[in-house]
Amino acid sequence: MDADYEFYCARLRTLQRVDETAEQVVLRLNVAGVLENTYIFYTSNKDIRVPMLIRGPGIPVGWKVDFVTTLVDLAPTIFEVARLEFKEEFDISQVPLTTGEIEEERSSRGQHEYVNVEYETKLDLKGRRVERRMEAQSPSGTTLARRSELLDRAIIYIIWYGTRMNMSFYYLMTDPYELNKFYLHVYREYRLTFLGYPIE
Repeated sequence: MDADYEFYCARLRTLQRVDETAEQVVLRLNVAGVLENTYIFYTSNKDIRVPMLIRGPGIPVGWKVDFVTTLVDLAPTIFEVARLEFKEEFDISQVPLTTGEIEEERSSRGQHEYVNVEYETKLDLKGRRVERRMEAQSPSGTTLARRSELLDRAIIYIIWYGTRMNMSFYYLMTDPYELNKFYLHVYREYRLTFLGYPIE
């Protein structure tokens, strides 16, 4: 059997086990009589447009929203539902949970902007670390992605740092899968601003 295919199947088996474990957690909470008073966050830690399932007190059942959020929003959100004092380093950008918060987000039309910086790791195809100690090649990160939700528009601007800087610019409303790249050396007027927002 092809090694890549076997690796893919192994990943699916791992995900299946994660789903089964999540189910067991929910069943145990139900048996303990605390399920309806417990917040559950189920998501992934990689990539974009990753589904996030949330249930708990005050969260409307069966609602689906497409607001832009990131995993860093989970920490202040958990602090909020636990009624803990926010830490200074939090951006205080919680995931909207209740009906009121969701409607407020919709009325503001999700005018948020996110900037993510990612460091490259030296792993092989199977996820094994190639070097024992990985040091960041640049203090500014190796990948920077900036996504904006402005009115009815959604844009993402990505920079990869390596032997040469590689930039990508996508309009997500008409290109949600990021297949058509705007080349910034052609659209030089976008190098400084786009829809009134600086992107450099």
